[in-house]
Amino acid sequence: MKLLEVFALAVGILATGYFLRRWIQLRRVDVEPPPGGGQQYRESQSEGVALQGWLRTLGIQLPLSLIIACTLMLALFVISLFLTLLPEYFALAVIAAFAVLVIAFVTIGDLASWRIRRVETGLAECLNTIRASLVAGFPPRQAIEVAAQSTSEPLKAELGEVASRLKLGLSADQSVSRMLTRYNSEGTRLFAQSLIAHYQSGSNYAAMLASVSQLMHERIRQRAVVVGQLSGARYAAIFSGLLPYLLIPLLLWQSPSWFDSLLNHPHGITYLGTAVVLQIVGVLWLRKILRSEL
Repeated sequence: MKLLEVFALAVGILATGYFLRRWIQLRRVDVEPPPGGGQQYRESQSEGVALQGWLRTLGIQLPLSLIIACTLMLALFVISLFLTLLPEYFALAVIAAFAVLVIAFVTIGDLASWRIRRVETGLAECLNTIRASLVAGFPPRQAIEVAAQSTSEPLKAELGEVASRLKLGLSADQSVSRMLTRYNSEGTRLFAQSLIAHYQSGSNYAAMLASVSQLMHERIRQRAVVVGQLSGARYAAIFSGLLPYLLIPLLLWQSPSWFDSLLNHPHGITYLGTAVVLQIVGVLWLRKILRSEL
């Protein structure tokens, strides 16, 4: 194996190990439980695999081992396809498989984060409906049912589940445990805390929801501001990453032999593969910097 191939393989292994450790490692969600909801909430947030939490958020009811096995099979397919086309470049085939693994897990995590933000945004709008129902004289359970009927999935199912559990006589912390487990965010925790505090102390639920609604809308507004400020850098990164691949057809059209010197060089494919790997690492690194956690 040539020295450059060894270097490229080492870069791919180190990058893949870092991202897999970052996104799939065992971790504990370090969040304070809602008042009075300690035991049930701690059980829902116990130590577990981050990937399993993402699948639960996305509503994918498949065993974790099956998902990992399918991803590994996809990586093996990439290796087989690469070796079929370029049998002498095993290191690059392994690097391509590592890149597929990282991209697959990153995509699952991003989809789960997007779904959580969607639920949080919908919940902020539903708080206005719940408050209006409370002012009209509905009890909290019926107010939540009215809000569930006026929203869309997946929030509709979660609010309906909260109302159903309350109707069955479960405690408030048991009623909101599934929502907190699937969509653990600041907005859902505020909603859960206000509901638990009302059932435990009998405080004014409409007044608490007014404060919660204000906090959630301010959070959403700040997120929109941050996303808008970073959009220029994000679009510039996308354009600079795609520009080389957009220029390749134009260059080949102007000069069909433009790539011959690179492809015919003994280390040409190695140079090309190393460049692609470094570009993938750079894109993931830049994505982490530009990603808003609000």
